[in-house]
Amino acid sequence: MRFLYTIILSNWMIKKHLINSCEFHITILYFYYRVKNVHVTTFNFGTITLVFNRRRSFMKFNKTLVSSLLFAHILLFFSFQSNIPFWIIFPLTFSILSILGIRFGDLEMKGKIKHIMGYGFFSGLLLYLIFFIGKWIIHFIYPPLLENLLAVYAYVEPKEVWHYLVLFTIIICGEELFWRGYIQPKLISLLSSKSLGICFAAGLYASVNLYAGSSIFVVASIIGGLFWGFLYVWKRNMVLNIVSHIVFDLFLIVLFPLF
Repeated sequence: MRFLYTIILSNWMIKKHLINSCEFHITILYFYYRVKNVHVTTFNFGTITLVFNRRRSFMKFNKTLVSSLLFAHILLFFSFQSNIPFWIIFPLTFSILSILGIRFGDLEMKGKIKHIMGYGFFSGLLLYLIFFIGKWIIHFIYPPLLENLLAVYAYVEPKEVWHYLVLFTIIICGEELFWRGYIQPKLISLLSSKSLGICFAAGLYASVNLYAGSSIFVVASIIGGLFWGFLYVWKRNMVLNIVSHIVFDLFLIVLFPLF
């Protein structure tokens, strides 16, 4: 009877994410061989220990994730709202976020190099074309939105050679490492859903751009977050995402600027 009770309770704990399947099998084997001698108090102690350890790691996981998100908001707030020169604090911000992404992220490198470069180039070009079409749709429907975005672009636009260097080497890498390599996989794990994890990560990615003061910039960030989020889940290669982001910015800012 106690053994049956152990199976039922362990299955319930798996569904509630209190233990995983490995812990479940350990629990079953442990109590199977001791079921004749085990006392109820010993059984309860073993169960509580597993639950406590699982809960403790879950709380630590959430604490790290929330702290990282708050830190990102603070850094981006000062990037857009402080008197510190934008092209000083913005690269510094993403240098720090890159470190967090590498330290806590789930960075995958699947696929061959030729496929990575090919998918990276064409996905970046595709996103640029989506933005290009979107710009002209807004231009015909409600032009004032573009004026608001133009003001933001004038503020963040690279003006010096070293601005372009830090954009393509630090800022883009930092965005992908932190948001797609760290935050998104953690949310997918937390929510047990790839689609929900991607959507929530895109929303959080866009939320830090609220400090720029442009609603259309936030919408553009959501679109980019969803696009690169699905790309990372699909191809599971961080280098591919970085290449895609670089190609997109190269078209958007250097080759065929939209503004």
